[in-house]
Amino acid sequence: MPRGVLWSGPDPSAEAREPLSLALQLRTTWLTEPPTGLQADQACAIVDRGWRLEPNRATAEAFGGSIVLERTGSTWRFVSANPPTEAIRGDCG
Repeated sequence: MPRGVLWSGPDPSAEAREPLSLALQLRTTWLTEPPTGLQADQACAIVDRGWRLEPNRATAEAFGGSIVLERTGSTWRFVSANPPTEAIRGDCG
């Protein structure tokens, strides 16, 4: 990873300029506030399986569930989460 690419920090409200930083920030938030419809370990298990990147969208899909991030300008934001349809184990810690 080139120097200066990641701006990850503990503040999930900070602007993320690429999807990996936003995903790392969201994982911290999900420890106490998981996305609606998912448990924290489910959300983390989905994003830990990797991302499919498009120019303005990043999608993590696993076990029938998904998490979508979108880019507006230079800032990425969380868009949606769909619960898995299969049993899933993960850990946000």
